[in-house]
Amino acid sequence: MCVDPLTGALIGTTLLTAGSQIMAGNAQDSAARLNARQYDVQRSEAATETSSALRKRFREYEQVSGLNTVAAALSGLAVSSFDATTGANLGVALEDLRTITASGASREGALATAAATERARGKSAKQASRFEAFSTVAGAAITYETNRGPDQGSLFSIFGEK
Repeated sequence: MCVDPLTGALIGTTLLTAGSQIMAGNAQDSAARLNARQYDVQRSEAATETSSALRKRFREYEQVSGLNTVAAALSGLAVSSFDATTGANLGVALEDLRTITASGASREGALATAAATERARGKSAKQASRFEAFSTVAGAAITYETNRGPDQGSLFSIFGEK
């Protein structure tokens, strides 16, 4: 099959366009995977920050509890008053620890969802680029077959069609 130079150039640009579409999809997928990795790192940092905040709050409770013990001993408070104060402090500390844990889990969950969304977006872009490339090549082939002259060979001659 021999094609004239203009048709050859059109076929070449069609293939170049299709290749560019595939490369663009690959680039979008790579960028999305990079973004997902960044979200994974942020999620790990959020877990570390949550652990750090929990330890800090627990240390604060221990310090306050120790100070309360010293203050109660020096002031001569009754044991029941000391127990009530310590129990109240413990209740506040436990509620703070629950809040810190819930907040950290929420942030980590949001970042995990963002990472998964980025990965899905990348795969979708990559797949869409393949369909666009196929559509470009198929559209060019159909246009060529529709408009070819009687002396030009069919692109589909490899399938036995004349």
